[in-house]
Amino acid sequence: MFRIAICDDELMICSMIERVILDYQKFYPDEILVDTYISGEELCSEIRKNNELYDLIFMDVELESLNGIEAGKVIREEIRNYYTKIVFISGRDGYFREMIDVQPMGFLHKPLASEQILDKVVLAIEMADKGDYVFEYKKEHNMHKQQIKDILYFEAENRVIHMVTTQDRISFYGTLSEIFNKVEKYHFFFCHKSYLVNNAHIKEIRPKMIRMTNNETLPVGRKNKDILKIQYEFGKGEG
Repeated sequence: MFRIAICDDELMICSMIERVILDYQKFYPDEILVDTYISGEELCSEIRKNNELYDLIFMDVELESLNGIEAGKVIREEIRNYYTKIVFISGRDGYFREMIDVQPMGFLHKPLASEQILDKVVLAIEMADKGDYVFEYKKEHNMHKQQIKDILYFEAENRVIHMVTTQDRISFYGTLSEIFNKVEKYHFFFCHKSYLVNNAHIKEIRPKMIRMTNNETLPVGRKNKDILKIQYEFGKGEG
């Protein structure tokens, strides 16, 4: 699933961008989900509250109260999300210096053209496929994404999976074996039958426990201790 947010206080702009995306959806093999917001505060609140990770955001610069550039800085500097591609839209020029800190993927000048919008959508999809990596999971009938680099470990408790990240602890239904098939290539491995850990966040290994970068300690199973050491050294060496 590819997730797009549109943030503009002009409903006609939101409708136009959404229409272009939905027309493109007919030719794109995966599902594209589009959410619309009329203020920067609403967008940032939703990202914080529900751990939303959009692949692409079309952001109006001239939003009231919290403008688009300020909202972009919240996403980058406060929420620490550098994965989402941001395209600013405006009827005026002269914002390029302020945009630098937000690291936008592009800028579109109003009035918008359908071809320009589509070009940004296609580019963002190509960049997502080739560059940054995310883990996708289902919670309460909705699909969500989490940046791989921010996941410390997964813990299984019966059919419930607890995903511990640098900022949150998120629970959803699943199995560690299903998750392992998705994240093994990112150097995740079992330290215990109930724990799947991210090699990049291991701080210390001891015979019966490992310490993660958040200083939590996790148990090491008897069957896992030898392979754990080998995989840890291999992963660090590759980085």
